[in-house]
Amino acid sequence: MEHTVLNVGLIGLGEVAQVVHLPVLQSLPQYYRIAALCDVSPKLLRHIGEQYRVERLYTDMNELVRQEDLDVVFVLNSDEYHADCAIAAANEKKHVLIEKPMCLTFAEADAIIEARDRNEVQIMVGYMRRYAPSFVQAVKEIGGIREIGYARIRDIIGPNGFFIRQSSHTVSFDDIPEPVKTDRKQRAERLGQEATGLAPDHSLFGFYRFLAGLGSHDLSAMREAIGMPSSVIGAKLAMQPGSMFLNAIFDYGPSRSLMRRAAISRAALMRMWKCTAAANR
Repeated sequence: MEHTVLNVGLIGLGEVAQVVHLPVLQSLPQYYRIAALCDVSPKLLRHIGEQYRVERLYTDMNELVRQEDLDVVFVLNSDEYHADCAIAAANEKKHVLIEKPMCLTFAEADAIIEARDRNEVQIMVGYMRRYAPSFVQAVKEIGGIREIGYARIRDIIGPNGFFIRQSSHTVSFDDIPEPVKTDRKQRAERLGQEATGLAPDHSLFGFYRFLAGLGSHDLSAMREAIGMPSSVIGAKLAMQPGSMFLNAIFDYGPSRSLMRRAAISRAALMRMWKCTAAANR
């Protein structure tokens, strides 16, 4: 059976691109062709281009999304730029896959949705864990329970590199231009303040980026399995040397006689946390 081969352009060639997306795309040539790559690191761009034999290389995402033969754009770069890249791709009538998180603010989410609807394209957020067979089965079993009085969720996570370095080899180069680094830092602070109302030096400011990073997978799984809470009853942040712990109690309302408690833990070396707070991923 013949399949339409989709031409894919990738924006961002960091850890998630190298560990997940590029190898998977390469393993499915009957479905996908890696047709263009983009990254702000010129050396990384050349390295990955040579590794996957891709000729169309860009350091500006606006040039990539204008490449006429692309069918799909993968937005895999830093969270601060997800909205800009997704909207630019949608405006060029390209379908889009966005790595989690979709974006960092409500305003960005609304703008992405508006661009999707206006351009009549498909935009999907990469919460791949929702499609794992074991998770799909768990959702079915939970859905068969008439009433849940109490559920406890414990989530232990840290920066991507803490896990990836134990199982995968990735490459990076110290050649990102200083103005690009400065712009990313300023965007991170501006969007974080817009999302949380907190100053960048507040203890919870960096925690928000943890939740928006790898923690977003677990929050997505909670939404799929047990729904959306009606309110937050209470939350408590505990700081310990080298780690942070946030306990939150969610109220799911009387209509389902349901209250679930999520004990969300974040354990990481303090130096890793400080680094992530300044530059997620």
